[in-house]
Amino acid sequence: AAAAAAAAAAAAARVHSGSRSSRPIQVLAAAAAAASALAAATMIFNMYIFSRSGACLYYKEWHRPLNTLAGEDPGEDARLMFGMLFSLKEIMGKMSGKIPDGREDTQVMRTSSYSTHLYETQTGLRFVLNVDAGAPSLRAELEQIYAGIFVERVIKNPLYAPGDGPPEIPEDFEVELEAYLRGLPVAQAGF
Repeated sequence: AAAAAAAAAAAAARVHSGSRSSRPIQVLAAAAAAASALAAATMIFNMYIFSRSGACLYYKEWHRPLNTLAGEDPGEDARLMFGMLFSLKEIMGKMSGKIPDGREDTQVMRTSSYSTHLYETQTGLRFVLNVDAGAPSLRAELEQIYAGIFVERVIKNPLYAPGDGPPEIPEDFEVELEAYLRGLPVAQAGF
């Protein structure tokens, strides 16, 4: 992906080299640099999908360098993650003076060793992806996971009846999710 972006930037630079403005060249060069940095050394650690009420609908772990909760209640990790996101949303609402709607407020939280990326739907579903600290925002990718995979494989599943409680996550959702994540530049360093 980074090589393709760099080639596109070089081709655009040749096309725009005769123009008066160097702005298109600068923008494309910046995009190529960002794509190169994205592909450099990021890894996907795990993913959560939470319902509006905080129930963990889906959890998958690929790489987790340190699991301090190993051997304890498996649901504790999900409760801690949801609680952190909920508390962060509340704090942001108090600091900004507006009622947080979740969809625009929190997108990425970074530490020195990982970054947590969040996408919240209109219905309150929360898609959370933990990756290396250096990864750029994955909001668009999480939105694609929701709209292109979750809705198609889970919500539109003929066996799912909304009144029957939380949806069952079918196996084809996980297969398609993993295929999509493997194709992302952030997964190139390790998945």
